[in-house]
Amino acid sequence: MQYYLKMADEYGKKEGAAVEAIHNIEFVNVSVVKEEKYILKNVSFKIGSGEKIAMVGPSGAGKSTILRVLLKLEECSEGKIIINGIHNLRDIDTKKWRHAIGALLQKNTLFNESIEYNLDIFHSWNKEGGKSLLKKLNLGKFSDQMDMVVGSSVQKISGGERQRLCIVQMLTKNNEALILDEPTSALDEDSEASVMEYLFREMYGDKIILYTTHRLRTLAYADKVLFVYEGRIHDFAGHQELMLKNDQYKYFIQAEDAKNEIKK
Repeated sequence: MQYYLKMADEYGKKEGAAVEAIHNIEFVNVSVVKEEKYILKNVSFKIGSGEKIAMVGPSGAGKSTILRVLLKLEECSEGKIIINGIHNLRDIDTKKWRHAIGALLQKNTLFNESIEYNLDIFHSWNKEGGKSLLKKLNLGKFSDQMDMVVGSSVQKISGGERQRLCIVQMLTKNNEALILDEPTSALDEDSEASVMEYLFREMYGDKIILYTTHRLRTLAYADKVLFVYEGRIHDFAGHQELMLKNDQYKYFIQAEDAKNEIKK
């Protein structure tokens, strides 16, 4: 079930510190161990204020685990995550942290309820503002169909429309940062461009965005790229810099590019 199922609050119920704004995020030697195997090993990187960071790497490299740890869906086995240079993420109240973060995970599930119900799960739905969001993401046709039932068992909308509705759902609350796992995987090229422009340039231009992607076009929106390989950060720099200095990254990008060409 989707991450936004009441923010999975049962994961952490104890009260802790709150963060009103997110200026930077730093992973310090973070490791995650499952069944005596390292899923992440000594992961360290820092995201500065307003930076847009793409994560790329082979399937199973650990990208989604990094996002899950940041969303407090999993805990670090070793190391720590520091927010704004002073707060250990472990000490921040889980519910408040998740309400400060806009998250979109790979399984973009909608409830088998009306569009309006799905877009008002945070009880912050504003009809006029919501209809404006729908139009921004090329979903204007649903503005007059808010009672339409959607969900995983209802096949009235396309995969791309479903993904964009999940993005609108995420945007109905105030977010201090965005955590996105393959946010445009179901979108065609034109829809992807409009979504990326709106999120990265217009709505969240001054906020941190961390996202995974196999769509190489979306790297144009990243200030830097985290290249994740076998549970480690293999490199962290701008895309063009990595293409020049890191042969393994260059090979990976060329292979992904070839896969994308075959799919067309």
